[in-house]
Amino acid sequence: YVQKDKSTRKDTQLGGGGFWACAGARIWLKPNAICMPVGGNSLTDLPGQLAGQLEKLDVQDEISMWIWREERTGGSILQSEIKYDGHERSFRYLNPRDPLTLSCIPSTSQIHSARYLHFCCPPSNLSSSLEHLLTYPGRSLVVYEPIPSACSPDHYSALRDVLPNVDIFSPNHEELELFFDISERIPHEDFYQRIESYCETRYHDLGAKTIIVRAGSHESFISNRNEAFGKIGSEWLPPYRTPTKRLRWSRIQLALGIVF
Repeated sequence: YVQKDKSTRKDTQLGGGGFWACAGARIWLKPNAICMPVGGNSLTDLPGQLAGQLEKLDVQDEISMWIWREERTGGSILQSEIKYDGHERSFRYLNPRDPLTLSCIPSTSQIHSARYLHFCCPPSNLSSSLEHLLTYPGRSLVVYEPIPSACSPDHYSALRDVLPNVDIFSPNHEELELFFDISERIPHEDFYQRIESYCETRYHDLGAKTIIVRAGSHESFISNRNEAFGKIGSEWLPPYRTPTKRLRWSRIQLALGIVF
């Protein structure tokens, strides 16, 4: 974090959109109903404080919600750096690696029988996993969250190809715009109208059925055209808060909605 006097403060957190989706799901679901490939070999790949936080979400005497690598490759867990300077945010991976696809997951994993599959990857990698899904006996529902480094016009064509096969498309408000060239972006000055316009006039036209835009302290925007998910229409929703932990808006980061 860049302070007003231009000094910096560092803070290490568990993160990633996939992780926060799993952590949020724990409000309603037991650990054995959720699973996520973690990318490391074991909890020893994490600093003690972070390993403890990861363990709290899990239950040791049931099926673990974390899927560790079976081969001890010596590589560390995926790490990224997010820099905040006022309302500006930059993102980069510190140890980038190729995203996982379904074909990389061991055939014995419970992932292959999941009701919902949440992907956070470039659209080209999602295409590979969608092809693998065709070999499944049942149809898992697909949630797609684009990876920040792949949110650019270079990936627009691949995104256009996969969106009709995605059940829920969930970018954040920055990623929503970045697939378009600057000359093609919607010029609305009003933040909320701009987000709504992208969903209604761009992404639904590309085949997106249900869109959930995560906009941090600006709330979340849902635009649904799939009757299987309930009411057809759109609306803005505030963050979910448990009764015992009411949080001030000022404590929610603008870009990601992460609470400090």
